Amino acid sequence: MSSPMEIATMAASAVVGAMANGTWSYLRGRCAELLEKHIPNRVEALLSRLDSYKETLEETEPENRQVVETALTKVTARDLAEVASQSSYAADAVRALADAPTSVSGGEAVNIGTTFKNIKVGGDFNFSGRDNNITKDKK
Repeated sequence: MSSPMEIATMAASAVVGAMANGTWSYLRGRCAELLEKHIPNRVEALLSRLDSYKETLEETEPENRQVVETALTKVTARDLAEVASQSSYAADAVRALADAPTSVSGGEAVNIGTTFKNIKVGGDFNFSGRDNNITKDKK
């Protein structure tokens, strides 16, 4: 089994990668959900810190970017290790950040994987403006 710091380091690479390639807003939402669930009293502080890391990265000159990304990955891993050490569920949630889509190219859509199960409704309703795939599990 991986240690909380090993798990956090994998996730930190994805988080900083998202900051660098323009998909931070998506991954920030995932981070917010993770923090709210596992360390609710620290959500604002950690999100503010992550946002400041993104700002630092944006302000970095291209020739220094790799060095800054490496440094930010280390401090982000430290922050995420705090979350991963809370429980095995928290560690799994942090690990899932590493698998989150962190790049979009050529106008491709990022699938956020929203799943609805066992819905009871009285009529049809389309919440999004795009394709929906809603199924009911058959038992």
